[in-house]
Amino acid sequence: MQRYIVIIVGVWLWASAFSANAQDTLNPKRKLNFVFKLDNRFSFVGDQLLAIYGFRTGIKLHQQHELGIAFNWIASRNTTEVELPVFFEVAPADSPAREGTFFYRYAGVFYEYNFSLSPRWQVNIPIQLGGGRAGLNIYQMPQGTWVERRQARFALLEPAYMVSYRFMRYAGIGSGWGYRFAFSPQKIVKENLTRPVFIVKLRLYLGEIYRGLRGKSDS
Repeated sequence: MQRYIVIIVGVWLWASAFSANAQDTLNPKRKLNFVFKLDNRFSFVGDQLLAIYGFRTGIKLHQQHELGIAFNWIASRNTTEVELPVFFEVAPADSPAREGTFFYRYAGVFYEYNFSLSPRWQVNIPIQLGGGRAGLNIYQMPQGTWVERRQARFALLEPAYMVSYRFMRYAGIGSGWGYRFAFSPQKIVKENLTRPVFIVKLRLYLGEIYRGLRGKSDS
């Protein structure tokens, strides 16, 4: 358990190197705005802590309510079959060596409620509902010949809670956590995908950047 705590703290510190949350609300006076966000986070799949990439796009109403569609995935990764999430059967010990490319992707709809604690502090409460597939492309080694694909379908419900701090006009940081509830006909899939989610983001306010650049060009 201590190992996981150290990993999580280290990941939170390292996350801002690649996790960005770009929010486009070009006209804050309008009641309806377009929103696009990069949506990266970390979560366990089985007992492995993995980076999950994604994005969201939709509309924002009255600067508080966001809704739209979301896409998330884990980048393909080569790994030995024994190290793969345990919801796939492992080949017998006397069988020829196999390796697999793990894939995990899902899509869904989201709703997010935002409210400000002060001009710099904001609370975000998103919830996502969707479904997808996770699986393996398995290869025979050392030839690298494709053998089979194993995959499982799942549905998920993922509520979260995040606090953001805007440290300058064009950027801010945010962190939070959530929980992914997975549903699947296969019990072992449900057990290994139902896990906590950890969020650390660098927020870029594209609307402010756009207005700043437009102001310079007009002057």
